[in-house]
Amino acid sequence: MENTIIKNYESLGDKSKNASLTLRVNSELKKLGFKKAVMVPEYIGADSLEDDLTIYFMPYMNNDINYIERGASRSSFKVLYKHLIDLRGADYWDSYYSLRNSSFEKQIKLSVNYNGEDYEIGHYLPLRNIVIIYFKLSYNWDMGLNNKYILEVLKLVKGALGRVDIKSIDVSKAKEEILLNNFTVEMRNKKDNLVFEIESSEKYIKEYEKKIVDWYRSVKHGGEVMAGLDIIIGQIKEGLASKIEEIKTLKFVKSTKLTDEGIEIKFDKVFIKHGEDDIWMGNYTITLFPNKIKIVNDDPIVRDNRTYHSHHIKEDNICFGDTKTMAYKLLGELDLKKLAHFLWLYLNSYNAGDTYIPMRDWISGRNNNNVVPDGNDDDDDDDDGGLFG
Repeated sequence: MENTIIKNYESLGDKSKNASLTLRVNSELKKLGFKKAVMVPEYIGADSLEDDLTIYFMPYMNNDINYIERGASRSSFKVLYKHLIDLRGADYWDSYYSLRNSSFEKQIKLSVNYNGEDYEIGHYLPLRNIVIIYFKLSYNWDMGLNNKYILEVLKLVKGALGRVDIKSIDVSKAKEEILLNNFTVEMRNKKDNLVFEIESSEKYIKEYEKKIVDWYRSVKHGGEVMAGLDIIIGQIKEGLASKIEEIKTLKFVKSTKLTDEGIEIKFDKVFIKHGEDDIWMGNYTITLFPNKIKIVNDDPIVRDNRTYHSHHIKEDNICFGDTKTMAYKLLGELDLKKLAHFLWLYLNSYNAGDTYIPMRDWISGRNNNNVVPDGNDDDDDDDDGGLFG
């Protein structure tokens, strides 16, 4: 059926029998402003949102939503429930999943008046372009327009939506907010884990004196990191966007953006002075996660089937040396501009005495389609130092 907004309408039964009902439902929902209708139950989660106004009938709820299972035949709902069942277009259902008051950042209760009483039949999520209706609409479509249950549910939906103002919005900002919220959740989870580690370590300090030094360090380091996480949790929603804008002001930064993975930073080409030559290291992409840093070279060097993104970065292993604490301290405090500058200096440095791959191998690899030729030994006769080891 062309131009239908009903998702997977083919699964509703024999099209030759339900065509009239499908056209009726499709027409009525379009008039209400919907661009998509989900009849067969699907899952809704904390990150659910739609580009256009969408209506879900009796969806399932992910565990990341604060929802409640409600009895369909409870006393406060029983009159409307019995009325719908008596129409015989629907099978008996025992319960359904409903939102609590704090399930989403903004939600509007949808209710209708039946025989002088108001009944909650769904919720409208205005910041997500989603309407949820707590009635299933995938029953007995082969009855066509004789399915009085479906026609009555449509009537109830129209009545409930007539009480509120629904409209489609641009959800691009909401997508960003959801990503920021995921960062916050990650920070809270990490903080909870650190609290457990600290409490355990403090207990062991009293019980095992000979390990007191190691556990004390664990408590001290965990406390410092947790303090940084408290700062992130308090500032991330309001301050992360401005922190990203600060990074963009650095001259060596080509671009910065928030992605599904984390904060992505692309640097200008990196060159390292070696003798009289400027050695091209590559184009680097930095990804800042809530709890780690990832550095990838678009043009890495391969030696012995291992990938080297710089002299100090072998595959996923980044050797910060003595500066590791500083790097993660800046990440924990969300001092992203200073962290970006720190990483730029790190990638522009070379310490011949502490590398995964010496400069000689890097140069020979660049001259051999980025693969170090067999026969290069690992001893490097460079004696120039750098900022990082």
